[in-house]
Amino acid sequence: FINGGLFWFANLSQPDPTYILPVILASSAFALAETVHLTQPTPIQPGTPHAYMKPIFRTLAVLSIPATSFFPAVLFCYWIPNNICSLTQTIALANP
Repeated sequence: FINGGLFWFANLSQPDPTYILPVILASSAFALAETVHLTQPTPIQPGTPHAYMKPIFRTLAVLSIPATSFFPAVLFCYWIPNNICSLTQTIALANP
């Protein structure tokens, strides 16, 4: 990974200098947190654990930007497609 690159970064073992990958990761995680309610058979009731977890997952998605900004770019080559596949699967299974 040291000599090869992908798109705008020449070294996959270094962090993304433009912070585009952490933002894309956070956006996909935020979208995943928003679509999880589609799989629930009944509407989310206030006071239930699911109602408390949604704001926590939203916050974690936003906080993942500074937390992952120093990770090697190669990790995002796994995480982002994985989040997109999970998002696609959640939407597909919610709408049979």
